[in-house]
Amino acid sequence: MRAELTPIDEGRQVNPADMTVRGYIEDEWLPTMRSGKRKATTKALCEMVLTCYVLPRIGDKKMQKLTDRDLSRLYADLRQSGRASKHNPGGLGEHSVANVRAVLHRVLRDAVRSHLLNRSPADDVSDVPSHEAVTREMVTWTAEEARTFLES
Repeated sequence: MRAELTPIDEGRQVNPADMTVRGYIEDEWLPTMRSGKRKATTKALCEMVLTCYVLPRIGDKKMQKLTDRDLSRLYADLRQSGRASKHNPGGLGEHSVANVRAVLHRVLRDAVRSHLLNRSPADDVSDVPSHEAVTREMVTWTAEEARTFLES
């Protein structure tokens, strides 16, 4: 019991009620994810999604105050004006929003497993497509377009 109280006494443990989304992601989730066995491209995608899209918008929100409505607003904002580039403003496409949803869902699921949250607010969001729901129609060339390409 004393060993469990020492981090609290020394100020090394944050009260879960005070932890922000940014604090959890930057101090706990990202370091754990970086040291894990995921592919480098997966790690890079997770980090980019969190630093470019999630933390600027909901990073200061307390983890235990985060709601499904906050996430719905986040996804709506990303669709409206989510691009990180100031030179190319506008909203994100559904596939990119699905990437944000997938990463954030994983972060919040892990927060539940760490007993920081009782339940993930991402479980109650219904207006965001999963990757399976985002389909792209394949565009193919006609025979004439292929012939023109090959002749050039």
